[in-house]
Amino acid sequence: MPPGISVSGLLALSGNLLFPGWIQGLAVLITVLAMLATGAVMALLTILLQGFARLFLNDSRAETETRHYAESLFLSRQLFLTKHRTGILLLISLFEKKVVIIPDKGICDHVSNTDIQRVIKLMKAPLGRNEFRLSMEIAVDELTRIIEPLTADDITSNELSDRIIEERGL
Repeated sequence: MPPGISVSGLLALSGNLLFPGWIQGLAVLITVLAMLATGAVMALLTILLQGFARLFLNDSRAETETRHYAESLFLSRQLFLTKHRTGILLLISLFEKKVVIIPDKGICDHVSNTDIQRVIKLMKAPLGRNEFRLSMEIAVDELTRIIEPLTADDITSNELSDRIIEERGL
């Protein structure tokens, strides 16, 4: 049950207990107004306070939405258009506090899921302290170390921009 319903129900119950002689119509009106006011306050708090809004986002939903957004970004920015399909997308979602790393097909055989999870784990501590630059540096250093054996023979040049893509959410 959403917390807003519980709070408004508590307010309505308190009013009925404090003033038992209310007319039924007035009690219903006040109950409805309490529910609407609580809902409006909760909505305003979710807009103004990211931490409060994050309370309503469960972890699996955040993971799924961030993953879908990363895949969409990988396709829409055409990061797959490299000669040997060796692009890597590193996405940090600030609201959800999630990291997604997507290697393209040509590099998947050399970058294991274990490697990706290890890089993400290394990024978590600086992200928790809002040190986004340090987190990105750690990720780039670790990913470079993982794929470095490939660079001499398989990858001859940097075909993708190194520019950070920053998009503002809602």
